[in-house]
Amino acid sequence: MFEILAKSLKWYNKITIKEMSVKKILIIDDSLMIRTTMAACLKKAGKEVIAACDGQEAMNIIESTHDLDLIFLDVNMPVLDGFEMLESIKHQQNSEEFNIPVVMLTTENKSHFLEEIKEFGIQEWLEKPVDFNQVLAVLNKYE
Repeated sequence: MFEILAKSLKWYNKITIKEMSVKKILIIDDSLMIRTTMAACLKKAGKEVIAACDGQEAMNIIESTHDLDLIFLDVNMPVLDGFEMLESIKHQQNSEEFNIPVVMLTTENKSHFLEEIKEFGIQEWLEKPVDFNQVLAVLNKYE
């Protein structure tokens, strides 16, 4: 755990602030360390970050926040996991109205799992532990 945090601090010190169109990001993960590390790095990159510890808390944030630009969503969480949350969004909102890009965070890399992610229309995913250079690469795709 401390090794991951140490690597994250190295990324944090290498981040250069660049003006990007992605301004407000929601991080949904049950790991406090992942939420805190990603939030610190994204904030240093000039982003406004909101964090949630499970899908239910995230649903409440999404319903009350109308200017999110990107979501990082963990797959395996208590209360409401990533897939359940996406399914809930589909049922509560017209899926055409929900146009916020979602990047899945996962420890899985099996092909059947990745196919399930794609079935939800998710084209981006990052394997944990998250390399912040990958996060910046994802941000650049949405510029």
